[in-house]
Amino acid sequence: MRCLELFAGAGGAALGLEAAGIGHVALCEWDPDACATLRAAGLGPVVEGDVRDLDAIAAVAFQSDEAIWNQAGDALLDSDLEGDEWCLERERVAIEMQKADRTIDLLWSSFPCQAWSTAGKREGASDERNGWPWSVDAIDRFRPRWFLAENVYGLLTHSAEGHPDPFKCPRCYFENVILAQLQARFAHVGWWLLDAADFGVPQHRRRVIIWAGPVPLSAPRPTHGSPAEARQRDLFGRGVLPWVTMGEALGWSEEERRRWSKPSPTVSCVEGKGSNDAYREPGERPKLNKASDALWLATGQRKLTVGECAILQDFPPDHPWQGNTEAKFRQVGNAVPVRLAEVVGRCVVDADARRGDS
Repeated sequence: MRCLELFAGAGGAALGLEAAGIGHVALCEWDPDACATLRAAGLGPVVEGDVRDLDAIAAVAFQSDEAIWNQAGDALLDSDLEGDEWCLERERVAIEMQKADRTIDLLWSSFPCQAWSTAGKREGASDERNGWPWSVDAIDRFRPRWFLAENVYGLLTHSAEGHPDPFKCPRCYFENVILAQLQARFAHVGWWLLDAADFGVPQHRRRVIIWAGPVPLSAPRPTHGSPAEARQRDLFGRGVLPWVTMGEALGWSEEERRRWSKPSPTVSCVEGKGSNDAYREPGERPKLNKASDALWLATGQRKLTVGECAILQDFPPDHPWQGNTEAKFRQVGNAVPVRLAEVVGRCVVDADARRGDS
């Protein structure tokens, strides 16, 4: 399958999709440091710039008409055809090549989440960083057979002040704009709320996955769960493994693992600032708002390293982060966990294969 990815970041979704057997015609990202990371990791082709520049994306994702015409001629060098027949056949071959070259099987969009995040100002659709309209423009231009998007779970919450205005209420925008626009363009549309920890990532990271395509998709089955769920399902149904804990992933001591025996809280893009919990007043309850808070509680260390954050996001240990330290923390915190993207990508690959066999 051929994928065009918007808002690609530092490659979490790209690595996961490629592990699911999905190749990329282009990865689009505006952040220069993230683009440098993508290139250093051998991912691409990379389009560094505004995702609204659809012509620039097409220029990278697709071959030129001249290149296709030349390839069609090369394909017929040993042909017995001559004269007009050869020219007509070259034109036919070129049209077939162009059709295949311009086909996008999957469009993935991790459109900016600041507009919907519960940690932000929640300006919703009025936020200038709302990348959903740009995603729709790309759908209309490139006509993918499948569409996947990833966003924060704040998109599913109603705003007491904004409801029922879809441009002030996240859930109203989700239902009345996002889903409605997809339903006007695809035969089947749906969404899931998935926790990366349920698929073996050592981090609780809940994300909304929006899907659309020619046939319905079934939600992926969790492979991991709480220790209690693991024990219960072993007795009564399809077994799951216990969640991978933060301590297991980072190699903590047994004592440290007892102090925090769960997956990490969500890794944020500001882990470089360290634990908020480290500054609480004596007697105050622990504040566990991000991964470094759990680190402080378990080990007494104030902040995670970039490499530790990357492990919690399921990146390979040799992923070549580029930029200064702040840029690296930002890239890791904004990423899609690799395994989560792989699980979702496999849902599309499997459904597409079944569709082809029917």
